[in-house]
Amino acid sequence: MRTRIFFVAIITFCFLLIFACLNTKIITLAPEELERWTIAGIGSVKVDKKNNQVLINEGVNSKGITIISPSSFGKKVIVRFKVKALSPNGVNIVFLSISSQNGEDKIAIPENYQGDFSFWTQGQVQNYMFSFHTGFHQPNSWIKRNPGEQTLCEKKDVVIEEIWYEIEVGRYGKKLWMKVDKQLVCEAEDEQDLPGGQIALRLRGPGDGSYSCLFKDLEIIKEK
Repeated sequence: MRTRIFFVAIITFCFLLIFACLNTKIITLAPEELERWTIAGIGSVKVDKKNNQVLINEGVNSKGITIISPSSFGKKVIVRFKVKALSPNGVNIVFLSISSQNGEDKIAIPENYQGDFSFWTQGQVQNYMFSFHTGFHQPNSWIKRNPGEQTLCEKKDVVIEEIWYEIEVGRYGKKLWMKVDKQLVCEAEDEQDLPGGQIALRLRGPGDGSYSCLFKDLEIIKEK
């Protein structure tokens, strides 16, 4: 009886996996496409065509730089990329499901915005945040929901060196997760189940122009 239940479970899982594969689309972003994302805050995005990568740099007197996707995505979305911090003094954040609380799926960046974090956490913007390379401030990675910085998961950060890491953040409805080098680091379930929205990458360092990161091989997996 147990053997039969086990095989039924395996078959069900395989059908679900095949269904998911047939109903998803992988979008591979060239470095030039990241360069066209909206910049919010002070900093720069530069393409290195030779190495097929992008350098994102926080500018002088910045309170953070965030680059925001022009498109919005639904509640089932995965973002994967490789990243290398070029100094220890900075924090990385990925945003999923950025939208306005008034129901619009794209947000408006305030004029003369300098990168203030409170725009993402305390205003009219809602989103999920995933953090890594956090040692500049504290030792943990986390997943949070905004507004209000509600912590959904917090675990020891494993992105602690200035080397290449493969990052995956995703949501499947209420389920949220983050992986580093294919290993699960953080996972959570959010009963509030925010709507879909835009995606963004954020860097925050000392604000003296010294924090920058290289990004490459960015993929977005979404429902068809």
